[in-house]
Order: sequence, then C-alpha cells, then structure tokens
Amino acid sequence: MELLERAKKIQVKLSKRVEVKRCKTFFKIVGGLDMAYVDTETSVVAYVETVYGRENVVKESWMLAPVLAPYIPTFLFLREGPPMLRILARERVLADVLLVNGHGLTHPRAMGLATYIGVVTGLPTIGVAKKHLYGEVVEEIMPGIRGIVAHGRIVGAVLRSRSGGRLYISVGHKVTIQQAVKIVLDNLGEGRLPIPLKIADALSKRVAREVREGRGPRPASS
Repeated sequence: MELLERAKKIQVKLSKRVEVKRCKTFFKIVGGLDMAYVDTETSVVAYVETVYGRENVVKESWMLAPVLAPYIPTFLFLREGPPMLRILARERVLADVLLVNGHGLTHPRAMGLATYIGVVTGLPTIGVAKKHLYGEVVEEIMPGIRGIVAHGRIVGAVLRSRSGGRLYISVGHKVTIQQAVKIVLDNLGEGRLPIPLKIADALSKRVAREVREGRGPRPASS
C-alpha cells in the first residue's frame, strides 16, 4: 500500500534522529502514556505523572480523540501517535522521562511508538510492552534480566514485574538500556506495569467504559 510505504519512509527518516545516550541522573517525576478505545471511531488517551519511585500522583489527564488509522503491526505511530502528541502539547509536562505503552528501538525500523514520541517531542522516552515485537533475546545484561539485540546493539531487555508477568523494556529516545531498566524497576508497584503506566492504563479504560455506557462526555466534545 502506498500509505504504508510512505509511513515506512517517515519511520526510517526519523530513526536517524534517535539519540541513545545517558540522560540526567536525578529524576523527580516520571510520566506514563497509554490509550484505550471506546469503539472503532473514538479513543481515550491518558497521561499521568507520578513522583519518581512512589505512587504519589502529580498529574492525571485524559482526552477523547478520533481513531484516525486502523491497527497495523509496526505502524502503531499512525494510530496512537497523534493523540499522544496532542495531550502532551496540551499539558505542561513536568516529567523527566516518559514511559510509553509500546516499543522503542526494538522495532523492525527502529521506530516504535515510544521512539516516535521521543523524537518528535525531544523528551527522553522508554518503551514498556507486555509482548515481544522485534530483536533477539540474548544473555543477561543484569542479574535476572536478559537483553534484546536489535539493529546490532542491545536496546531492549526482558524483566519480570512483581506480579510475575514479563515486561519488554526498550530504549525510546535519549536514554540507555541500563537507565531504562533501572527507571522501570524503580517505579514498579505491586502490579505488572510501572506505576504511572498502571494508573494511565486504568484511567483510559475507565473513561472509555463510561463513554460507552453513556456516563462520560460525548465523543463530539473531544
């Protein structure tokens, strides 16, 4: 399809702007971005900020957004990128790093959703996913944590949350894989997802459910 060929070119072009480097070493606030769907036409994007390493919520925000593209594997940025960028543009982002429900450099064209958000906004980002997408799982890079090699280097990791479920962590933009793993581990609560993502996940799903049941705002209000 012509659209997908153009999308591939965008991904390849943006991938040349990715920075894999150690960002600031002292973090105060971490952000989380997630989405849920009311139906095939309307989505809910949620953005949450929490105090680093704690469950203290600094900010909770959400907005309704139209679904502009179908779900196509490895092209999630077309579907979820625009709403996530909209809510970040609307909010005063205080987070030192963003956790995005999706992949980063562990992507066939090194441009997963987390990397896309990072490159477009210039913010440090980390991909957090429940399923493996791309790359070879290799030996441990830290005790109990195996690395994922993609595009000739280790840019991802597999770890277990406190609930026992696997998490696939990947460099998004402006972080190293060692930093990404530490940030995720430092912000794990009792559930599977890191705290800000867990809250954003619950918030987006709750709002989507309320809209479906007629108890939330009308989709036209987005």
